[in-house]
Amino acid sequence: MNLAEPLTLFAARFLDVLLGAAPFLLFGALAAGLIEGLLSRDDLARLIPRRTLPAALAGSVLGLILPVGEYGVIPVTRALLRQGMPLPAAVAFLLAGPVINSLALAGTYVALRDHDPSLLALRAAVALVAAVLIGVLAAFAPGRERWLRPTPPADSPPTPDAPSRSGLRRALAASGREIALLGRYLLIAALLAAGVGAILAPDDFESLAEGWVGAALALQARAYALPGGTPADAFAARDLTETFARGAVLAFLAFGAMLDLTGTVLLLSVVQRRAALALVALALLISGLAGVITGGDAAPRARLPRAVFIAPADAYPRNLVVADLETGAVTPLTAAAHGIEDFAPSPDGTQIAYTQNNDDGTADIWVVDVADGGARPLTRCVRALCMAPAWHPDGTRVAYQRQEFSTAPGDAARATRAWVVDVSTAQSALLFADAQLLGADPAWSPDRRRVAVYDARAGAIRVHDLLDGSAVLLTSEPGETGLFAPDGERLIYPVLVRGALGQEFYAHLMLADLSAQTEVSLSGEPDAPVDDGFAAWSPDGTRLVVARRYLDERYTAGKQLYTLDVATGEATPLLVDAAYTHAAPQWDASGRFVLYQRFALAETDAQPEVWVLDTHTGEARMLAQNAFLPAWLP
Repeated sequence: MNLAEPLTLFAARFLDVLLGAAPFLLFGALAAGLIEGLLSRDDLARLIPRRTLPAALAGSVLGLILPVGEYGVIPVTRALLRQGMPLPAAVAFLLAGPVINSLALAGTYVALRDHDPSLLALRAAVALVAAVLIGVLAAFAPGRERWLRPTPPADSPPTPDAPSRSGLRRALAASGREIALLGRYLLIAALLAAGVGAILAPDDFESLAEGWVGAALALQARAYALPGGTPADAFAARDLTETFARGAVLAFLAFGAMLDLTGTVLLLSVVQRRAALALVALALLISGLAGVITGGDAAPRARLPRAVFIAPADAYPRNLVVADLETGAVTPLTAAAHGIEDFAPSPDGTQIAYTQNNDDGTADIWVVDVADGGARPLTRCVRALCMAPAWHPDGTRVAYQRQEFSTAPGDAARATRAWVVDVSTAQSALLFADAQLLGADPAWSPDRRRVAVYDARAGAIRVHDLLDGSAVLLTSEPGETGLFAPDGERLIYPVLVRGALGQEFYAHLMLADLSAQTEVSLSGEPDAPVDDGFAAWSPDGTRLVVARRYLDERYTAGKQLYTLDVATGEATPLLVDAAYTHAAPQWDASGRFVLYQRFALAETDAQPEVWVLDTHTGEARMLAQNAFLPAWLP
């Protein structure tokens, strides 16, 4: 069994958790040091009341004064407890601090402002209510005197006669102690989170969502087991609103922000295990009930998706443009001076990897943030064309093809190999350990088990099994890798055939079942009068939308759109207009909308157009003129 893939995934997840939490802990440790070195117990007593309810209320909004982030509340709480902070205030701050602070509120607003901005207020309200309630309950809990872990007493605060420098020294010493202690907890948390992340994916939790209770619990489990951070889970919630009830998404947002797996491990530096379990259980219960009250039975919000494409088609430079089907807004995303060639949205839709041309004739892979348009290079390809980016399903890596400049005529294909780049570090490496293996147009399977490339030397698609190290060759002449099914077990790919048009070649679609090791034609016998082009899987993996041209009495000059039943091969017309040829069809995640491009055959000055078809109503509408190569933003 090949362990390289799961180990790589584990390492990437470990670093993601470690690097994501470390800045918050560092910031919190510095703040904790200043509190311990410069704030006296009397000062704290004047700021935070001693009575239970006022103390809990004060702790719940303390993040507005101390915006140290989700994990930064841990060292700050430790320091405040040493200075005499009441237990209700400490518990309330631990739970509400990650949500009710300026950084988290701003990040959540950016993520949800164009989708459901009311979730921002609801999330803050649920966190506030939950923090206060749990803080009050903590004050009356049996054995509450044993909730907190023993901590060394704080150093004496500076006196009027002591120089301020001594207070700063104490602050730095206290910060150092916090970093040393919490660093150990963070390593344990990162190892646990990496192990869970290597085994489970978000879809594993979402597949368990049945009914309101099941959906809420599944999303809460995902938020806890796969921590992404307060702004990141808000971006995830933006997409979840299209599938799940609003109340279930609120439960996901509120619970994950208050406590997750990483935060729970760090919490054990403050409270005993029994107290930590009680906090997790109560936060789970209250956030779930809040979801029921705010719309547990409501249908999911049917927000129209977004699309991205390249424009203009008739001039250079060409760049990425985003179209929002909900608002109708069409917004340029990139401004590459020499244009771009192709692109691939990330699995979560927050980033797009694309090929950018350079002024010396080379090309590099870049990545752009969809929210703010910030772009950065991932590769530095010297005397090479780096293109055809393909995201790994976990969103941490991008595979691409690198074509070395060659002095030998006709040798370009033989100089093309598959590489992979880490999105966070921009470090590239060959996709395969064997440097002799050629590979173009890489594609990952959605189940993470396989990766496919086109091998020009073999004239075939090479499918590598990353678990057992085996490889399968699928003979294919057009030079395209094909497309994995949603289950990752099947692959459709084109082959050239002839017979219906004498000696003229045309394309058929083949279906390879990689588990059963079988191959069948979806277009019929080699002489079947069918010329199949672009195709895309439906979300459930039972159908294809294909750009097809019949070569018999049903002949059209351009390709039309059909749905193809994968089990039976039966084709059903989806969009037939003989005045146009159609290409690049793509189903959206709901299976309702089909994105495509079309081109008017009889118009001398025609340019490609991007359209979307509602398969429920049959209504088609144009998104953009003079544009091509559309794709959905997840």
